[in-house]
Amino acid sequence: MANSFYLDASALAKRYVPEPGSARVNAILDTIAAERIYVLNIGAGEIVSILVRKRNAGVISQVYFAEALANFKDEIVHAADITRVPVTSRLVTSSFPLIVGHSINSTDPSRSSRRWPSPAGYAVQATISFWPPRISGFSAPPRRKG
Repeated sequence: MANSFYLDASALAKRYVPEPGSARVNAILDTIAAERIYVLNIGAGEIVSILVRKRNAGVISQVYFAEALANFKDEIVHAADITRVPVTSRLVTSSFPLIVGHSINSTDPSRSSRRWPSPAGYAVQATISFWPPRISGFSAPPRRKG
């Protein structure tokens, strides 16, 4: 099975505001099939917040902000094939043993290359995350047609 990629908000932000790591994120989004890209749906608000903070700090202009926001909506928010994983109470509470047992952040499926079943049913190999810096993929279950 081909690797799929989970992009956290810090990774996705690099697509819209150039900084170290942007080339890696761009390469993934430009070359990996959309159906192999996974994001948490709650991360969309985090991306918008990052863009607003960059605009308010003068890092990006209002024009750049508007273009970045429009691109983000087109490429991620409204993309038909990218999987936006919902954050449910069950997902959150079922992640507690992984967080405690592996010292991971609550939105990170993994910090290591070890495989284990995640609460969402994915066989996790790792993630794309930039805090702390790391990159890898995970095997996803087949998508249901419907």
